[in-house]
Amino acid sequence: MGVLLTTFEFINKMDSNGSIQIEEQLAEANKKIDELIEQNMQVNKLSNGDDSQYLRDEIIKMEQKLANANEEKEYYKPQNNGHSSRFMLTNYYSDDFGKELLLANKRKYQLESRVKQLEIELKEAQQRSGRLSELFELEKAQNVRLDAELLEAHKDCLEIRHQLDEAVLQGNILPLLTSVSSKEESQNYELRERLNNVERDYERRLEEMSEAKSKIEWRLGEVMQMYQWELQQEKKNYQKLLENNDKPSISDELERVTQELANKIEEKNRADWRIGELTQLWNDAKWRVGELEAETAHRSILLDEAHHKIGELERRLEGYQPSLEKVDETKILEEMETKYNDTKWRLGELEAELNILNTKEQHLSSELHKTKEHKSKVEWRLGEVMQYLNDAKWRIGELEACLENRNRQLQNIEEIKNELDTLKSLGGDREKWALLTIENTLKSPLKRILFETNSDGDKEIFLLGSFLNWECALICNEIDENKKGVWLDLPVGHYEFCFIKEGKFYTENLYNDCWNEFGTKNNWINLRSLISEYNARKMINCHNLIERIYEGKKKVELVRKKNNNSLNIKITKINLFIKNLNNWGCTVPSKNEQI
Repeated sequence: MGVLLTTFEFINKMDSNGSIQIEEQLAEANKKIDELIEQNMQVNKLSNGDDSQYLRDEIIKMEQKLANANEEKEYYKPQNNGHSSRFMLTNYYSDDFGKELLLANKRKYQLESRVKQLEIELKEAQQRSGRLSELFELEKAQNVRLDAELLEAHKDCLEIRHQLDEAVLQGNILPLLTSVSSKEESQNYELRERLNNVERDYERRLEEMSEAKSKIEWRLGEVMQMYQWELQQEKKNYQKLLENNDKPSISDELERVTQELANKIEEKNRADWRIGELTQLWNDAKWRVGELEAETAHRSILLDEAHHKIGELERRLEGYQPSLEKVDETKILEEMETKYNDTKWRLGELEAELNILNTKEQHLSSELHKTKEHKSKVEWRLGEVMQYLNDAKWRIGELEACLENRNRQLQNIEEIKNELDTLKSLGGDREKWALLTIENTLKSPLKRILFETNSDGDKEIFLLGSFLNWECALICNEIDENKKGVWLDLPVGHYEFCFIKEGKFYTENLYNDCWNEFGTKNNWINLRSLISEYNARKMINCHNLIERIYEGKKKVELVRKKNNNSLNIKITKINLFIKNLNNWGCTVPSKNEQI
Protein backbone atom coordinates (compact mmCIF):
# COMPACT_ATOMS: atom_id res chain seq x y z
CA MET A 1 0.00 0.00 0.00
CA GLY A 2 2.83 2.36 0.78
CA VAL A 3 4.45 1.62 -2.56
CA LEU A 4 1.13 2.33 -4.35
CA LEU A 5 0.72 5.68 -2.59
CA THR A 6 4.28 6.61 -3.47
CA THR A 7 3.61 5.79 -7.11
CA PHE A 8 0.45 7.93 -7.15
CA GLU A 9 2.30 10.80 -5.51
CA PHE A 10 5.03 10.54 -8.15
CA ILE A 11 2.44 10.62 -10.96
CA ASN A 12 0.70 13.58 -9.32
CA LYS A 13 4.02 15.40 -9.08
CA MET A 14 4.79 14.69 -12.72
CA ASP A 15 1.35 16.01 -13.77
CA SER A 16 1.76 19.13 -11.67
CA ASN A 17 5.21 19.73 -13.19
CA GLY A 18 3.77 19.30 -16.70
CA SER A 19 0.97 21.77 -15.91
CA ILE A 20 3.53 24.26 -14.58
CA GLN A 21 5.58 23.87 -17.75
CA ILE A 22 2.47 24.43 -19.86
CA GLU A 23 1.64 27.53 -17.83
CA GLU A 24 5.18 28.83 -18.30
CA GLN A 25 4.99 28.26 -22.05
CA LEU A 26 1.59 29.97 -22.13
CA ALA A 27 2.95 32.97 -20.21
CA GLU A 28 5.90 33.11 -22.55
CA ALA A 29 3.52 32.99 -25.54
CA ASN A 30 1.48 35.87 -24.07
CA LYS A 31 4.65 37.90 -23.53
CA LYS A 32 5.77 37.20 -27.07
CA ILE A 33 2.38 38.30 -28.43
CA ASP A 34 2.60 41.52 -26.39
CA GLU A 35 6.09 42.09 -27.78
CA LEU A 36 4.79 41.61 -31.31
CA ILE A 37 1.99 44.10 -30.62
CA GLU A 38 4.50 46.65 -29.36
CA GLN A 39 6.70 46.06 -32.40
CA ASN A 40 3.72 46.54 -34.71
CA MET A 41 3.10 49.92 -33.11
CA GLN A 42 6.43 51.06 -34.53
CA VAL A 43 5.73 49.87 -38.06
CA ASN A 44 4.03 53.18 -38.93
CA LYS A 45 7.30 55.09 -38.56
CA LEU A 46 10.37 52.87 -38.52
CA SER A 47 9.52 49.51 -40.10
CA ASN A 48 9.58 48.46 -43.75
CA GLY A 49 8.98 45.26 -45.67
CA ASP A 50 11.72 43.41 -43.75
CA ASP A 51 10.08 44.26 -40.38
CA SER A 52 6.73 42.91 -41.60
CA GLN A 53 8.45 39.69 -42.67
CA TYR A 54 10.09 39.51 -39.25
CA LEU A 55 6.67 39.80 -37.53
CA ARG A 56 5.28 37.03 -39.72
CA ASP A 57 8.23 34.81 -38.77
CA GLU A 58 7.58 35.53 -35.11
CA ILE A 59 3.89 34.59 -35.55
CA ILE A 60 4.93 31.30 -37.17
CA LYS A 61 7.26 30.58 -34.25
CA MET A 62 4.43 31.30 -31.79
CA GLU A 63 2.15 28.91 -33.68
CA GLN A 64 4.87 26.24 -33.43
CA LYS A 65 5.16 26.80 -29.68
CA LEU A 66 1.37 26.57 -29.29
CA ALA A 67 1.37 23.33 -31.26
CA ASN A 68 4.06 21.92 -28.97
CA ALA A 69 1.99 22.97 -25.98
CA ASN A 70 -1.06 21.20 -27.44
CA GLU A 71 0.98 18.03 -27.94
CA GLU A 72 2.19 18.18 -24.38
CA LYS A 73 -1.38 18.69 -23.21
CA GLU A 74 -2.55 15.65 -25.17
CA TYR A 75 0.27 13.66 -23.63
CA TYR A 76 -0.90 14.43 -20.12
CA LYS A 77 -4.65 13.90 -20.80
CA PRO A 78 -4.64 10.04 -20.49
CA GLN A 79 -2.93 10.22 -17.15
CA ASN A 80 -5.46 12.75 -15.94
CA ASN A 81 -8.42 10.60 -17.17
CA GLY A 82 -7.11 7.50 -15.33
CA HIS A 83 -6.86 9.32 -12.02
CA SER A 84 -9.68 11.85 -12.15
CA SER A 85 -10.37 11.65 -8.46
CA ARG A 86 -6.77 12.43 -7.52
CA PHE A 87 -5.81 14.96 -10.23
CA MET A 88 -8.54 17.59 -10.16
CA LEU A 89 -5.93 20.30 -9.97
CA THR A 90 -4.28 19.06 -13.17
CA ASN A 91 -7.63 19.07 -15.03
CA TYR A 92 -8.25 22.57 -13.78
CA TYR A 93 -4.93 23.71 -15.23
CA SER A 94 -5.69 21.92 -18.50
CA ASP A 95 -9.03 23.76 -18.82
CA ASP A 96 -7.31 27.04 -18.12
CA PHE A 97 -4.69 26.17 -20.70
CA GLY A 98 -7.37 25.58 -23.32
CA LYS A 99 -8.94 28.93 -22.56
CA GLU A 100 -5.59 30.66 -22.75
CA LEU A 101 -4.93 28.83 -26.01
CA LEU A 102 -8.14 30.18 -27.51
CA LEU A 103 -7.32 33.67 -26.32
CA ALA A 104 -3.84 33.38 -27.81
CA ASN A 105 -5.26 32.33 -31.19
CA LYS A 106 -7.72 35.19 -31.05
CA ARG A 107 -4.99 37.69 -30.25
CA LYS A 108 -2.86 36.21 -33.04
CA TYR A 109 -5.59 36.85 -35.61
CA GLN A 110 -6.11 40.35 -34.21
CA LEU A 111 -2.38 40.92 -34.49
CA GLU A 112 -2.33 39.81 -38.13
CA SER A 113 -5.22 42.11 -39.00
CA ARG A 114 -3.53 44.98 -37.18
CA VAL A 115 -0.29 44.30 -39.09
CA LYS A 116 -2.16 44.48 -42.38
CA GLN A 117 -3.89 47.69 -41.30
CA LEU A 118 -0.55 49.22 -40.30
CA GLU A 119 0.96 48.25 -43.66
CA ILE A 120 -1.92 50.00 -45.43
CA GLU A 121 -1.46 53.09 -43.25
CA LEU A 122 2.28 53.02 -43.95
CA LYS A 123 1.66 53.00 -47.70
CA GLU A 124 -0.82 55.89 -47.32
CA ALA A 125 1.74 57.86 -45.31
CA GLN A 126 4.37 57.23 -47.98
CA GLN A 127 1.95 58.40 -50.66
CA ARG A 128 1.16 61.54 -48.63
CA SER A 129 4.86 62.25 -48.20
CA GLY A 130 5.33 61.81 -51.95
CA ARG A 131 2.51 64.26 -52.63
CA LEU A 132 4.00 66.74 -50.19
CA SER A 133 7.39 66.47 -51.90
CA GLU A 134 5.69 67.05 -55.26
CA LEU A 135 3.95 70.12 -53.81
CA PHE A 136 7.32 71.44 -52.59
CA GLU A 137 8.85 70.91 -56.02
CA LEU A 138 5.92 72.69 -57.70
CA GLU A 139 6.29 75.51 -55.21
CA LYS A 140 9.99 75.87 -56.04
CA ALA A 141 9.20 75.93 -59.76
CA GLN A 142 6.50 78.56 -59.13
CA ASN A 143 9.03 80.69 -57.21
CA VAL A 144 11.51 80.47 -60.07
CA ARG A 145 8.80 81.44 -62.56
CA LEU A 146 7.73 84.41 -60.41
CA ASP A 147 11.36 85.55 -60.14
CA ALA A 148 11.69 85.43 -63.92
CA GLU A 149 8.43 87.37 -64.37
CA LEU A 150 9.51 90.00 -61.86
CA LEU A 151 12.85 90.39 -63.64
CA GLU A 152 11.06 90.70 -66.97
CA ALA A 153 8.72 93.37 -65.55
CA HIS A 154 11.71 95.26 -64.20
CA LYS A 155 13.38 95.13 -67.63
CA ASP A 156 10.14 96.37 -69.25
CA CYS A 157 10.01 99.31 -66.83
CA LEU A 158 13.61 100.24 -67.65
CA GLU A 159 12.91 99.95 -71.36
CA ILE A 160 9.80 102.15 -71.05
CA ARG A 161 11.75 104.75 -69.07
CA HIS A 162 14.48 104.78 -71.73
CA GLN A 163 11.89 105.17 -74.50
CA LEU A 164 10.24 108.03 -72.61
CA ASP A 165 13.56 109.84 -72.26
CA GLU A 166 14.29 109.42 -75.97
CA ALA A 167 10.77 110.57 -76.88
CA VAL A 168 11.15 113.69 -74.71
CA LEU A 169 14.40 114.53 -76.50
CA GLN A 170 13.02 113.85 -79.98
CA GLY A 171 9.52 115.28 -79.45
CA ASN A 172 7.66 112.06 -80.48
CA ILE A 173 5.72 111.67 -77.25
CA LEU A 174 2.11 111.10 -78.35
CA PRO A 175 2.47 107.77 -80.25
CA LEU A 176 4.66 106.45 -77.47
CA LEU A 177 2.02 107.30 -74.88
CA THR A 178 -0.63 105.40 -76.75
CA SER A 179 1.60 102.35 -77.25
CA VAL A 180 2.78 102.44 -73.65
CA SER A 181 -0.73 102.79 -72.26
CA SER A 182 -2.04 99.86 -74.33
CA LYS A 183 0.96 97.72 -73.49
CA GLU A 184 0.75 98.59 -69.81
CA GLU A 185 -2.94 97.76 -69.67
CA SER A 186 -2.32 94.34 -71.17
CA GLN A 187 0.63 93.70 -68.88
CA ASN A 188 -1.33 94.87 -65.84
CA TYR A 189 -4.17 92.55 -66.71
CA GLU A 190 -1.80 89.61 -67.18
CA LEU A 191 0.01 90.35 -63.93
CA ARG A 192 -3.26 90.60 -62.00
CA GLU A 193 -4.39 87.29 -63.45
CA ARG A 194 -1.09 85.65 -62.52
CA LEU A 195 -1.23 87.09 -59.04
CA ASN A 196 -4.77 85.82 -58.54
CA ASN A 197 -3.76 82.37 -59.79
CA VAL A 198 -0.79 82.29 -57.44
CA GLU A 199 -2.96 83.31 -54.50
CA ARG A 200 -5.53 80.64 -55.32
CA ASP A 201 -2.77 78.00 -55.62
CA TYR A 202 -1.32 79.02 -52.27
CA GLU A 203 -4.70 78.91 -50.57
CA ARG A 204 -5.42 75.46 -52.01
CA ARG A 205 -2.02 74.15 -50.95
CA LEU A 206 -2.36 75.59 -47.49
CA GLU A 207 -5.72 73.89 -47.08
CA GLU A 208 -4.30 70.56 -48.24
CA MET A 209 -1.30 70.86 -45.95
CA SER A 210 -3.48 71.85 -42.97
CA GLU A 211 -5.72 68.83 -43.61
CA ALA A 212 -2.69 66.55 -43.86
CA LYS A 213 -1.31 68.07 -40.68
CA SER A 214 -4.56 67.50 -38.79
CA LYS A 215 -4.69 63.88 -39.99
CA ILE A 216 -1.09 63.24 -39.01
CA GLU A 217 -1.58 64.84 -35.59
CA TRP A 218 -4.75 62.80 -35.06
CA ARG A 219 -2.94 59.61 -36.05
CA LEU A 220 0.04 60.48 -33.84
CA GLY A 221 -2.31 60.98 -30.91
CA GLU A 222 -3.92 57.60 -31.51
CA VAL A 223 -0.56 55.88 -31.78
CA MET A 224 0.76 57.53 -28.61
CA GLN A 225 -2.41 56.60 -26.71
CA MET A 226 -2.17 53.03 -27.95
CA TYR A 227 1.52 52.92 -26.95
CA GLN A 228 0.69 54.09 -23.45
CA TRP A 229 -2.12 51.56 -23.08
CA GLU A 230 0.09 48.71 -24.33
CA LEU A 231 2.88 49.78 -22.01
CA GLN A 232 0.54 49.82 -19.01
CA GLN A 233 -0.78 46.36 -19.90
CA GLU A 234 2.76 45.07 -20.28
CA LYS A 235 3.72 46.48 -16.89
CA LYS A 236 0.65 44.86 -15.26
CA ASN A 237 1.41 41.49 -16.82
CA TYR A 238 5.00 41.76 -15.77
CA GLN A 239 4.03 42.61 -12.17
CA LYS A 240 1.60 39.68 -12.06
CA LEU A 241 4.30 37.40 -13.38
CA LEU A 242 6.70 38.61 -10.68
CA GLU A 243 4.06 38.10 -7.96
CA ASN A 244 3.04 34.59 -9.09
CA ASN A 245 6.52 33.23 -9.88
CA ASP A 246 8.75 33.05 -6.82
CA LYS A 247 10.62 29.88 -7.80
CA PRO A 248 14.39 30.08 -8.35
CA SER A 249 14.12 27.89 -11.48
CA ILE A 250 12.60 30.70 -13.56
CA SER A 251 14.91 33.52 -12.42
CA ASP A 252 16.83 33.36 -15.69
CA GLU A 253 13.59 33.68 -17.63
CA LEU A 254 12.59 36.69 -15.51
CA GLU A 255 15.94 38.36 -16.21
CA ARG A 256 15.49 37.72 -19.92
CA VAL A 257 11.98 39.21 -19.85
CA THR A 258 13.32 42.22 -17.93
CA GLN A 259 16.00 42.74 -20.55
CA GLU A 260 13.45 42.45 -23.36
CA LEU A 261 11.21 44.97 -21.60
CA ALA A 262 14.14 47.41 -21.37
CA ASN A 263 14.84 46.86 -25.07
CA LYS A 264 11.22 47.55 -25.96
CA ILE A 265 11.23 50.72 -23.87
CA GLU A 266 14.37 51.82 -25.70
CA GLU A 267 12.67 51.11 -29.04
CA LYS A 268 9.68 53.16 -27.88
CA ASN A 269 12.01 56.05 -27.03
CA ARG A 270 13.54 55.81 -30.50
CA ALA A 271 10.04 55.88 -31.99
CA ASP A 272 9.24 58.99 -29.92
CA TRP A 273 12.46 60.55 -31.20
CA ARG A 274 11.42 59.75 -34.78
CA ILE A 275 8.01 61.32 -34.13
CA GLY A 276 9.77 64.45 -32.87
CA GLU A 277 11.88 64.54 -36.04
CA LEU A 278 8.75 64.27 -38.21
CA THR A 279 7.13 67.03 -36.18
CA GLN A 280 10.22 69.18 -36.69
CA LEU A 281 10.06 68.51 -40.44
CA TRP A 282 6.41 69.50 -40.43
CA ASN A 283 7.23 72.73 -38.58
CA ASP A 284 10.01 73.44 -41.08
CA ALA A 285 7.53 72.95 -43.91
CA LYS A 286 5.11 75.38 -42.26
CA TRP A 287 7.96 77.86 -41.80
CA ARG A 288 8.84 77.52 -45.49
CA VAL A 289 5.21 78.13 -46.47
CA GLY A 290 5.23 81.28 -44.36
CA GLU A 291 8.43 82.44 -46.04
CA LEU A 292 6.91 81.84 -49.46
CA GLU A 293 3.79 83.77 -48.47
CA ALA A 294 5.93 86.68 -47.27
CA GLU A 295 7.96 86.57 -50.48
CA THR A 296 4.77 86.59 -52.56
CA ALA A 297 3.47 89.58 -50.61
CA HIS A 298 6.79 91.37 -51.14
CA ARG A 299 6.61 90.73 -54.87
CA SER A 300 3.04 91.99 -55.03
CA ILE A 301 4.24 95.17 -53.29
CA LEU A 302 6.99 95.54 -55.90
CA LEU A 303 4.42 95.12 -58.68
CA ASP A 304 2.22 97.79 -57.10
CA GLU A 305 5.21 100.13 -56.90
CA ALA A 306 5.94 99.47 -60.57
CA HIS A 307 2.32 100.28 -61.47
CA HIS A 308 2.52 103.45 -59.38
CA LYS A 309 5.74 104.48 -61.15
CA ILE A 310 4.17 103.87 -64.56
CA GLY A 311 1.16 106.02 -63.61
CA GLU A 312 3.48 108.76 -62.42
CA LEU A 313 5.34 108.68 -65.75
CA GLU A 314 2.05 108.85 -67.60
CA ARG A 315 1.03 111.91 -65.58
CA ARG A 316 4.39 113.55 -66.29
CA LEU A 317 3.96 112.91 -70.01
CA GLU A 318 0.48 114.41 -69.92
CA GLY A 319 1.99 117.53 -68.29
CA TYR A 320 4.70 117.75 -70.97
CA GLN A 321 2.28 117.45 -73.89
CA PRO A 322 0.81 121.07 -74.01
CA SER A 323 4.25 122.66 -73.54
CA LEU A 324 5.78 120.64 -76.39
CA GLU A 325 3.17 121.89 -78.86
CA LYS A 326 4.29 125.47 -78.31
CA VAL A 327 8.01 124.84 -78.80
CA ASP A 328 9.48 125.88 -82.10
CA GLU A 329 10.89 123.01 -84.14
CA THR A 330 13.91 125.02 -85.29
CA LYS A 331 14.87 125.77 -81.74
CA ILE A 332 14.63 122.11 -80.85
CA LEU A 333 16.84 121.19 -83.82
CA GLU A 334 19.46 123.79 -82.82
CA GLU A 335 19.49 122.50 -79.28
CA MET A 336 19.81 118.92 -80.49
CA GLU A 337 22.71 119.90 -82.83
CA THR A 338 24.41 121.70 -79.97
CA LYS A 339 23.99 118.64 -77.75
CA TYR A 340 25.31 116.43 -80.54
CA ASN A 341 28.42 118.58 -81.00
CA ASP A 342 29.02 118.70 -77.27
CA THR A 343 28.62 114.95 -77.09
CA LYS A 344 31.07 114.46 -79.97
CA TRP A 345 33.59 116.80 -78.33
CA ARG A 346 33.21 114.96 -75.06
CA LEU A 347 33.70 111.67 -76.88
CA GLY A 348 37.04 112.91 -78.28
CA GLU A 349 38.18 113.99 -74.84
CA LEU A 350 37.26 110.60 -73.44
CA GLU A 351 39.20 108.83 -76.20
CA ALA A 352 42.29 110.95 -75.43
CA GLU A 353 41.96 110.16 -71.73
CA LEU A 354 41.55 106.50 -72.61
CA ASN A 355 44.81 106.52 -74.60
CA ILE A 356 46.62 108.19 -71.68
CA LEU A 357 45.22 105.61 -69.31
CA ASN A 358 46.31 102.77 -71.61
CA THR A 359 49.85 104.19 -71.68
CA LYS A 360 49.89 104.44 -67.89
CA GLU A 361 48.57 100.91 -67.64
CA GLN A 362 51.38 99.56 -69.83
CA HIS A 363 53.97 101.44 -67.77
CA LEU A 364 52.48 100.16 -64.52
CA SER A 365 52.34 96.60 -65.86
CA SER A 366 56.06 96.76 -66.74
CA GLU A 367 56.85 98.16 -63.29
CA LEU A 368 54.72 95.44 -61.73
CA HIS A 369 56.61 92.78 -63.68
CA LYS A 370 59.94 94.18 -62.49
CA THR A 371 58.66 94.34 -58.93
CA LYS A 372 57.54 90.71 -59.11
CA GLU A 373 60.97 89.65 -60.39
CA HIS A 374 62.68 91.59 -57.60
CA LYS A 375 60.28 90.06 -55.09
CA SER A 376 61.04 86.55 -56.34
CA LYS A 377 64.79 87.23 -56.05
CA VAL A 378 64.38 88.62 -52.54
CA GLU A 379 62.26 85.61 -51.55
CA TRP A 380 64.89 83.26 -52.99
CA ARG A 381 67.64 85.06 -51.07
CA LEU A 382 65.51 85.02 -47.93
CA GLY A 383 65.06 81.27 -48.34
CA GLU A 384 68.81 80.82 -48.67
CA VAL A 385 69.44 82.94 -45.57
CA MET A 386 66.82 80.98 -43.63
CA GLN A 387 68.45 77.75 -44.77
CA TYR A 388 71.84 79.05 -43.64
CA LEU A 389 70.30 80.04 -40.32
CA ASN A 390 68.72 76.61 -39.87
CA ASP A 391 72.02 74.94 -40.78
CA ALA A 392 73.81 77.16 -38.27
CA LYS A 393 71.27 76.31 -35.58
CA TRP A 394 71.66 72.63 -36.40
CA ARG A 395 75.45 72.93 -36.26
CA ILE A 396 75.26 74.83 -32.97
CA GLY A 397 73.09 72.05 -31.57
CA GLU A 398 75.57 69.43 -32.75
CA LEU A 399 78.48 71.36 -31.23
CA GLU A 400 76.62 71.81 -27.96
CA ALA A 401 75.85 68.09 -27.86
CA CYS A 402 79.49 67.32 -28.69
CA LEU A 403 80.67 69.75 -26.00
CA GLU A 404 78.34 68.20 -23.49
CA ASN A 405 79.62 64.75 -24.43
CA ARG A 406 83.23 65.95 -24.07
CA ASN A 407 82.49 67.49 -20.70
CA ARG A 408 80.89 64.28 -19.57
CA GLN A 409 83.90 62.28 -20.78
CA LEU A 410 86.29 64.68 -19.04
CA GLN A 411 84.27 64.36 -15.87
CA ASN A 412 84.39 60.56 -16.09
CA ILE A 413 88.15 60.71 -16.78
CA GLU A 414 88.66 63.00 -13.81
CA GLU A 415 86.68 60.64 -11.58
CA ILE A 416 88.70 57.65 -12.81
CA LYS A 417 91.95 59.60 -12.32
CA ASN A 418 90.98 60.52 -8.79
CA GLU A 419 90.12 56.92 -8.04
CA LEU A 420 93.40 55.64 -9.47
CA ASP A 421 95.45 58.39 -7.80
CA THR A 422 93.98 57.57 -4.41
CA LEU A 423 96.42 55.59 -2.31
CA LYS A 424 94.75 52.37 -1.26
CA SER A 425 95.84 49.94 1.35
CA LEU A 426 97.74 47.02 -0.14
CA GLY A 427 95.83 43.78 -0.20
CA GLY A 428 96.36 40.33 -1.64
CA ASP A 429 99.16 40.08 -4.21
CA ARG A 430 98.94 43.68 -5.36
CA GLU A 431 102.40 44.60 -4.08
CA LYS A 432 104.25 42.19 -6.36
CA TRP A 433 103.08 43.82 -9.66
CA ALA A 434 104.36 46.96 -11.35
CA LEU A 435 101.07 48.83 -11.54
CA LEU A 436 100.30 51.17 -14.44
CA THR A 437 99.80 54.43 -12.49
CA ILE A 438 101.11 57.96 -12.81
CA GLU A 439 103.54 57.54 -9.90
CA ASN A 440 105.10 54.37 -11.35
CA THR A 441 105.21 55.52 -14.99
CA LEU A 442 107.01 58.76 -14.10
CA LYS A 443 109.81 56.80 -12.41
CA SER A 444 110.62 54.19 -15.10
CA PRO A 445 110.96 54.09 -18.91
CA LEU A 446 108.15 52.67 -21.05
CA LYS A 447 107.85 50.37 -24.03
CA ARG A 448 104.85 50.19 -26.38
CA ILE A 449 103.41 46.66 -26.61
CA LEU A 450 100.52 45.36 -28.77
CA PHE A 451 98.19 42.89 -27.11
CA GLU A 452 96.20 41.16 -29.88
CA THR A 453 93.77 38.28 -30.16
CA ASN A 454 91.65 36.56 -32.76
CA SER A 455 88.00 37.74 -32.93
CA ASP A 456 84.87 36.17 -34.38
CA GLY A 457 82.70 38.84 -35.99
CA ASP A 458 81.78 42.02 -34.12
CA LYS A 459 81.81 40.61 -30.59
CA GLU A 460 83.43 42.84 -27.95
CA ILE A 461 86.71 41.65 -26.39
CA PHE A 462 88.32 43.09 -23.23
CA LEU A 463 91.92 42.90 -21.92
CA LEU A 464 92.52 42.28 -18.21
CA GLY A 465 96.02 42.18 -16.68
CA SER A 466 98.24 42.65 -13.67
CA PHE A 467 99.25 46.10 -14.93
CA LEU A 468 95.67 47.19 -14.16
CA ASN A 469 95.38 45.62 -10.67
CA TRP A 470 93.00 43.09 -12.21
CA GLU A 471 90.30 45.62 -11.25
CA CYS A 472 89.43 47.14 -14.65
CA ALA A 473 89.52 46.04 -18.28
CA LEU A 474 90.50 47.69 -21.58
CA ILE A 475 88.34 47.24 -24.70
CA CYS A 476 90.18 45.89 -27.75
CA ASN A 477 89.87 47.76 -31.05
CA GLU A 478 89.73 46.17 -34.49
CA ILE A 479 93.23 45.90 -36.00
CA ASP A 480 92.64 43.66 -38.99
CA GLU A 481 89.95 41.32 -40.26
CA ASN A 482 89.06 38.85 -37.48
CA LYS A 483 91.70 40.39 -35.23
CA LYS A 484 91.43 42.90 -32.35
CA GLY A 485 93.93 44.39 -29.95
CA VAL A 486 95.12 47.34 -27.89
CA TRP A 487 98.48 49.21 -27.61
CA LEU A 488 99.93 49.84 -24.13
CA ASP A 489 103.08 51.63 -22.95
CA LEU A 490 104.44 49.49 -20.09
CA PRO A 491 107.53 49.77 -17.89
CA VAL A 492 110.05 46.95 -17.58
CA GLY A 493 108.69 44.02 -15.61
CA HIS A 494 106.75 40.75 -15.60
CA TYR A 495 103.03 40.91 -16.47
CA GLU A 496 100.22 38.37 -16.58
CA PHE A 497 97.05 38.97 -18.56
CA CYS A 498 94.02 37.30 -20.17
CA PHE A 499 91.09 38.19 -22.46
CA ILE A 500 87.33 38.31 -21.82
CA LYS A 501 84.72 37.56 -24.49
CA GLU A 502 81.01 37.17 -23.79
CA GLY A 503 81.73 37.10 -20.04
CA LYS A 504 84.25 34.23 -20.25
CA PHE A 505 88.03 34.33 -19.59
CA TYR A 506 90.36 32.79 -22.17
CA THR A 507 94.07 32.86 -23.16
CA GLU A 508 95.65 33.50 -26.56
CA ASN A 509 98.05 31.04 -28.25
CA LEU A 510 100.30 33.90 -29.43
CA TYR A 511 101.66 34.37 -25.89
CA ASN A 512 103.12 32.10 -23.24
CA ASP A 513 100.76 30.81 -20.57
CA CYS A 514 101.10 29.83 -16.92
CA TRP A 515 98.95 28.51 -14.10
CA ASN A 516 97.44 30.86 -11.54
CA GLU A 517 96.24 30.31 -7.98
CA PHE A 518 92.66 29.68 -9.15
CA GLY A 519 93.53 26.61 -11.18
CA THR A 520 93.22 28.32 -14.56
CA LYS A 521 95.77 29.71 -17.02
CA ASN A 522 96.95 33.27 -17.80
CA ASN A 523 99.14 34.60 -20.61
CA TRP A 524 102.38 36.27 -19.48
CA ILE A 525 105.01 38.61 -20.93
CA ASN A 526 108.39 39.86 -19.58
CA LEU A 527 109.82 43.26 -20.67
CA ARG A 528 113.64 43.66 -20.25
CA SER A 529 114.69 46.14 -22.94
CA LEU A 530 114.63 49.87 -22.32
CA ILE A 531 112.97 52.50 -24.47
CA SER A 532 115.38 54.59 -26.46
CA GLU A 533 112.79 57.16 -27.49
CA TYR A 534 111.78 58.00 -23.96
CA ASN A 535 113.62 61.33 -23.88
CA ALA A 536 111.79 62.44 -27.06
CA ARG A 537 108.51 62.32 -25.23
CA LYS A 538 108.95 63.61 -21.77
CA MET A 539 106.00 63.31 -19.48
CA ILE A 540 104.72 66.59 -18.07
CA ASN A 541 102.09 67.47 -15.59
CA CYS A 542 98.71 68.70 -16.93
CA HIS A 543 98.33 71.46 -14.36
CA ASN A 544 101.80 72.88 -15.06
CA LEU A 545 101.10 72.84 -18.82
CA ILE A 546 97.85 74.77 -18.42
CA GLU A 547 99.50 77.32 -16.11
CA ARG A 548 102.32 77.93 -18.60
CA ILE A 549 99.85 78.40 -21.47
CA TYR A 550 97.89 80.98 -19.47
CA GLU A 551 101.09 82.81 -18.51
CA GLY A 552 102.10 83.05 -22.21
CA LYS A 553 98.68 84.39 -23.09
CA LYS A 554 98.87 87.06 -20.38
CA LYS A 555 102.29 88.17 -21.62
CA VAL A 556 100.95 88.55 -25.17
CA GLU A 557 98.04 90.65 -23.90
CA LEU A 558 100.39 92.97 -21.98
CA VAL A 559 102.56 93.49 -25.09
CA ARG A 560 99.50 94.30 -27.17
CA LYS A 561 98.27 96.87 -24.66
CA LYS A 562 101.65 98.59 -24.62
CA ASN A 563 101.67 98.83 -28.43
CA ASN A 564 97.98 99.97 -28.60
CA ASN A 565 96.82 96.66 -30.12
CA SER A 566 98.95 97.31 -33.23
CA LEU A 567 101.24 94.37 -32.68
CA ASN A 568 100.35 91.28 -34.71
CA ILE A 569 101.73 88.25 -32.88
CA LYS A 570 101.22 84.77 -34.29
CA ILE A 571 100.80 82.05 -31.68
CA THR A 572 101.81 78.63 -32.89
CA LYS A 573 99.35 75.86 -32.11
CA ILE A 574 100.63 73.09 -29.89
CA ASN A 575 99.48 69.60 -30.88
CA LEU A 576 98.76 67.55 -27.77
CA PHE A 577 97.64 63.94 -27.44
CA ILE A 578 96.17 62.04 -24.52
CA LYS A 579 97.68 58.70 -23.60
CA ASN A 580 95.91 55.85 -21.89
CA LEU A 581 99.03 54.95 -19.93
CA ASN A 582 98.23 57.87 -17.60
CA ASN A 583 94.59 56.83 -17.31
CA TRP A 584 93.68 59.70 -19.66
CA GLY A 585 94.66 62.17 -16.93
CA CYS A 586 97.32 64.32 -18.68
CA THR A 587 98.75 65.12 -22.12
CA VAL A 588 102.16 64.92 -23.79
CA PRO A 589 103.34 67.32 -26.54
CA SER A 590 104.43 66.06 -29.93
CA LYS A 591 108.06 65.90 -31.06
CA ASN A 592 110.11 69.03 -31.84
CA GLU A 593 107.59 71.31 -30.08
CA GLN A 594 108.30 73.52 -27.11
CA ILE A 595 105.99 75.34 -24.75
